[in-house]
Parts: sequence; structure tokens; C-alpha cells
Amino acid sequence: MTCEERHDLLLLYVANALDPDERAALQRHLASGCLTCAAALAEAQAAFDRIPLSLAPVPPSPDAWRQLETRLELHAQMEPAPQLSAPPMRIE
Repeated sequence: MTCEERHDLLLLYVANALDPDERAALQRHLASGCLTCAAALAEAQAAFDRIPLSLAPVPPSPDAWRQLETRLELHAQMEPAPQLSAPPMRIE
């Protein structure tokens, strides 16, 4: 497989969408020190990281805060918050 053919797989690689054998083969190639593919991987990662920025925001459902508060209350009941004690103040 050529580096150009590997470049077609890099976006799938950063999205964790390659099958295990393709992923392992690509990882071995990247570990070999190919600077061309390392640069293409950096570009693919940067492009993948920008995808969420291109999506329209989705407002949470009306129940979202209520559900979150309920989960936080349940968690607080299960694990009491640790008691922090301040060291004694020294007055000189």
C-alpha cells in the first residue's frame, strides 16, 4: 500500500472507524517514522477536530437540567463530600 492510499484511511483512523487489521497496519506504518504520513495524520486530526464546530448547536431538552440535578443529588447521597480541614493558623 502506498502512502497516498494510506492518506485515504487517515480520517477513518482518527475517527476510530477502521477495522482492527487496517488500524494495526496503519499504526505500524506510522510507527516506522514516515514523515509524509505523519504530516497527513496531523492534517486529518485537525480536520476531524473541527467537525463539531461546523454543526449547529442543539438546545438541550426541557428535562435535561432536571435530570442532571436528580443525578447529582443521587450521587451526593451515595458519596458524602470529603470534609476538608484547614491547618491551624500560626500567629507569631
